[in-house]
Amino acid sequence: MKKFLNEIKDNHIIPLQSHSRDNSDAGIEEQISELEEQVTYLKGRYLVSTSDNKKATIRHQIHRMIREANDLYIKKLNTEYEAQYHQHGVETNTVFEHVIPLNQLMASYFQNNLTFSELIRMPTCRIAKKENKKLNGKAKDRNTNLQFPFRRYIGIVEHVIRKDGYEIPMFDYSIQDHINYFIR
Repeated sequence: MKKFLNEIKDNHIIPLQSHSRDNSDAGIEEQISELEEQVTYLKGRYLVSTSDNKKATIRHQIHRMIREANDLYIKKLNTEYEAQYHQHGVETNTVFEHVIPLNQLMASYFQNNLTFSELIRMPTCRIAKKENKKLNGKAKDRNTNLQFPFRRYIGIVEHVIRKDGYEIPMFDYSIQDHINYFIR
């Protein structure tokens, strides 16, 4: 503290060096890799923590890092709607939505059923805020039929378009269809 007070007295605090991010494909992959390392470390801390407060804090940080890695992956995809899928005709007042809620994906990741790379490539959709509120109202149904995750949109979102312009059949489009297109 004494050194800090001297810095203030001298009105001279040397700032940390500012670094810019490389947003090329290789730079994005490097950033995702760094986030994966940090999440892996925090996952280990979470698993051995005995305090609910610590677990909640760590889980929150992991959630933020996964979102950041997901955003980087979407940036690399270079999609018009900044998601793998989008509601047809949506332009403004939108929400970036995990088709399978992120809390469920995190649980699968913690159980080692998904790798970090697979986790951040799970389906995301850009939908209108109005439809998102309706989805949130159906929160109790979020655990139903994860094999066909877009089914929870039926009756709320009329048409969902994949990044290549293909309108997906929400009733029949499976998680395997998504994996075949975006992960393999």
